[in-house]
Amino acid sequence: MALTEYMRNRLAFIESGRPLPEKKKYVLNKVSSKRQAKLNEQKEAGSENEMDVFFARMRPKMKNKCLFCGSPTMKNDDERFRFSIAHLLPKRPVDKGGFPSVATHEDNWIELCFYGNSCHTNFDHGIISWEFIKDSKEWDIIKEKLLNVLPQVAEEERKNKLYSRIEKLVYSNP
Repeated sequence: MALTEYMRNRLAFIESGRPLPEKKKYVLNKVSSKRQAKLNEQKEAGSENEMDVFFARMRPKMKNKCLFCGSPTMKNDDERFRFSIAHLLPKRPVDKGGFPSVATHEDNWIELCFYGNSCHTNFDHGIISWEFIKDSKEWDIIKEKLLNVLPQVAEEERKNKLYSRIEKLVYSNP
């Protein structure tokens, strides 16, 4: 095998007693320190456990029927029943447009199908809009739940555009 110019130069450099500097080996953490701090904070606050308890408390109240289309939901599936519990006000952090103060409020959810017609996904992504819901037969059920949840929303979360939009729909005269 013929040596290339590069390989000859490298070999000469090594044989001259000046070996190439060793490459530094970098080990990446599986979880960054920033993420680990956030996970520790959540663990201390019990936020994951709190959501687990919330889902477990709501499961017996499920009817195995989508509120919007009437399709079966995941109520009887031990691993995926949560997929059919759709939060009316999103549970994500405030900086991402969510309402964590009412994430575990017992009226902040409706039962929607996740597979089939995908009502849960369509609701979360705004394909099924709030204005559309207001004009539907389900509005009375949802409005009643929102009347219980909206007063409990934290002050800083009320600055959210979604809060203002829903507030207008719920408190306006029909």
